[in-house]
Amino acid sequence: MLLRRIFIPFLLAALPIAAITAVILAHKKAALHKKDIPQTKTAVSFGTSCWRIFRGSRQLSGFAEGDLPARLAIRWKFKTGAAVKSTPVVAEGRVYLTSTDKKIYALDLNTGALLWKKDLEGEIEASALAVEDAVYVGTMDGQFYALSTADGSIRWRYPTKDKIAGSANAAGDIILLGSYDGLLHAISPQGRLVWSYKTKSYINGTAAVTETAAVVGGCDTYLHIISLTDHNQVRRIDTGSYIPSSPAVFENLAYVGNFDGQVLCVDLQSDSIVWTCDNPNESFFAVPAVNDQYAVIGSRQNKLICLDRRTGKEIWKFATEDAVNSSPVICGSKVIFGADDGFLRILNLADGKEVWSANLAQPIASGPAVVENCVLVGCDDGYVYVFSAIN
Repeated sequence: MLLRRIFIPFLLAALPIAAITAVILAHKKAALHKKDIPQTKTAVSFGTSCWRIFRGSRQLSGFAEGDLPARLAIRWKFKTGAAVKSTPVVAEGRVYLTSTDKKIYALDLNTGALLWKKDLEGEIEASALAVEDAVYVGTMDGQFYALSTADGSIRWRYPTKDKIAGSANAAGDIILLGSYDGLLHAISPQGRLVWSYKTKSYINGTAAVTETAAVVGGCDTYLHIISLTDHNQVRRIDTGSYIPSSPAVFENLAYVGNFDGQVLCVDLQSDSIVWTCDNPNESFFAVPAVNDQYAVIGSRQNKLICLDRRTGKEIWKFATEDAVNSSPVICGSKVIFGADDGFLRILNLADGKEVWSANLAQPIASGPAVVENCVLVGCDDGYVYVFSAIN
């Protein structure tokens, strides 16, 4: 050690200034490189950190953080055995994908590698719900399953009396599930019925969840607001026509479209209709996407419609070549959605101008998921497509 202390200063003294500078810079560069090696995770510039439910949050608002890029490219795709009507959900780096081939798949988000798959015997149009170490999904033959996220093993099965077309949602420890049996089922994590609420017709969509209530649309024309502390406390708002989809909640206001072409904004505190936007000859099966300025919804009559969320005034319409059953997602200054004409599109929120599109050549009923710098969407061709930004 003594020799090293003597020798190094002597060597540095003998070197020219330029050489000494080069040695120091090289040392600093090596140190910085070594420090950077563990930092392999790319910063998230758009999308949430997870997408556990088909609309991204339990309020079903269809809103993602960051700003969607102007151009996307396919990162990977995965083929199932039949049409994918559902939205992929993402948690802890895994994609949970349902298909009408009766299976649920778990895939690696980064690579698309298959981690496991499970045949549930009934066709699946509903998206999955990922909560902690369980993934929940209902089938068109009326069965509701809880599976392990680790290996897809079935933990329990809960039967309803008719088909399940919508995703479940979580309210604390309770799982809320609508069915064509007309019931909103509140189920424990162990698969037992805690309580149920009966509507007068089918429930085709998903209940949005606030801090105090579950808000669900029914094919009986009503928006039902059920207290989470006392399910016997129920308020109902008649929308005038049956509700085939789900409401989106933003700041104690619920936004929902109905079959007769109306988009309604409902105050959940006063139980009053704030505004109604009439769209003659339209019908809405998609869930609105809502942020602090806009409410955007797809129409079965080949349009995406953007409204001022506070007044209901129409801001713009974008025409497609076929129905828009895909529920849009707002991300920053843009909105992304699919349509039955086979196109996945990005539009500017401010004016509705198209920014980018990809032709998948088959109908897209799946709503996109925007998570961890990726856009995921299912298609009737049986694939799930995962897009990322073009550098």
